[in-house]
Amino acid sequence: MQDFTQPYNQHLPFTSTAIRKILDLLQPEYVVHELNYKDFSQLDTLLPKQLAACGLL
Repeated sequence: MQDFTQPYNQHLPFTSTAIRKILDLLQPEYVVHELNYKDFSQLDTLLPKQLAACGLL
């Protein structure tokens, strides 16, 4: 399964605001989306991008 998903799931933040349409449609209680980062400094730049795309920032 990993061989199939690897090219698609790169653990990068959502950047398109189109994710809001998906979240609005599904109305999840929570979302788990793993981010790949080398250190907390990199996470500090990735996380705001994802939160903004989701309309949470």
